[in-house]
Amino acid sequence: MSSSGGGGGGGGGSSGPGAPASVIGYRMVQTVERNDGKSTTIAPGRTITYQFIDQQTILGEGLRTLPTTSWRYSRSGSRATVELNYSAGSSVERLTFTTPTSGTYRSDNRLNTGLTGWHEGRFTISLLDDSGSGGGSSQPGCETNNTGTITFWVSVADGGTTTVFLQDAGTRSTDGFRTVAPACGSEGTGIATYANVSAGSRQFTARDDVGTWGPATVTVNACDCTLLELGE
Repeated sequence: MSSSGGGGGGGGGSSGPGAPASVIGYRMVQTVERNDGKSTTIAPGRTITYQFIDQQTILGEGLRTLPTTSWRYSRSGSRATVELNYSAGSSVERLTFTTPTSGTYRSDNRLNTGLTGWHEGRFTISLLDDSGSGGGSSQPGCETNNTGTITFWVSVADGGTTTVFLQDAGTRSTDGFRTVAPACGSEGTGIATYANVSAGSRQFTARDDVGTWGPATVTVNACDCTLLELGE
């Protein structure tokens, strides 16, 4: 599916893992467990895949796909909503994250003819690979370039700005902290992500207003994302 818009939103406070700041660069796979019983609705046991390539492009597989005219992503705590508009109708995907990369969903669909439907079940999200489909790799060209991703996240309160230095990859800074782990590869408060990092072991150091971490060693794996907590 191709769209003409999209993006991320800010959020507040429901319990559970925080929804990612954006789904751009992610694949979402929904596994249908229940529906409204209509023959026009995708059946239980089937899967639907959305690939959020960028603000203009979404790819879909597993249902009768149509070009999107616009789309929007918003989040609040552990919950997120993806609104998709088509020339023939619309759908709203309501996601509840029970882990940083999975949870439950409800999809409500409406056609311009007045026909409605819903299905619900479980979903997973993962970073896209170099082809934009399949595989769960961490970023484009990861196999050819032997690269991976590492995400540092801060769980220490009142530390102010945290600055991370990763050998051969430079410095990242982030303000604030998080009470739950983010999705690996995401961006936002209390997160410092390095993408397209050459695979292998390398040293890192980190510093905030009250303390330091390292020097220590972290291993970056090709076509994978490593999540590392900067905690007490």
